[in-house]
Order: sequence, then C-alpha cells, then structure tokens
Amino acid sequence: MLRNVLNMAVQDGHLSDLPKMPRLRPPPSPKRRLITPDEFESLIRAALTACAKNGRQLADYVQFLAFSGSRKQEALQRAA
Repeated sequence: MLRNVLNMAVQDGHLSDLPKMPRLRPPPSPKRRLITPDEFESLIRAALTACAKNGRQLADYVQFLAFSGSRKQEALQRAA
C-alpha cells in the first residue's frame, strides 16, 4: 500500500523519485532437532506401555503422522 501511495506522489509531482529502501528479510526460523529412530521407537513403546486404555491408538496415530507427513488436524479429519 505504501508503494502505491509513493507511486502516486511521483505521478503527481510531489516526489521526484521513489526513496531507495532495502527489502526487509524475515529472520531465519530456528532449526528444530529431529528425533532419532531410537527415540521414535522409545516413544512408541512408551505409548503402548504407559497408556493402558488407548496406547495402541496413540502409537498408531503417531506412526501415521510420522510416515504420512500429515499434520495433526489433517490426520484427524481423514479418520472421522
């Protein structure tokens, strides 16, 4: 929007040229550490042993997310 206002000011003769401004770049996002295969297996085992009622469902859900690349809400929508 600012660029449009400045262009109109140049067309109307209020400015001789657009000001030179460097483009702002967003800061780089922090790198996330991926879990190792051993940590993943440990997570699956913990889901199966710690959750007596729904451990199997949790383990299946986590494995589905890991191997399909789906996001949480996408995976839950497809399951319903």
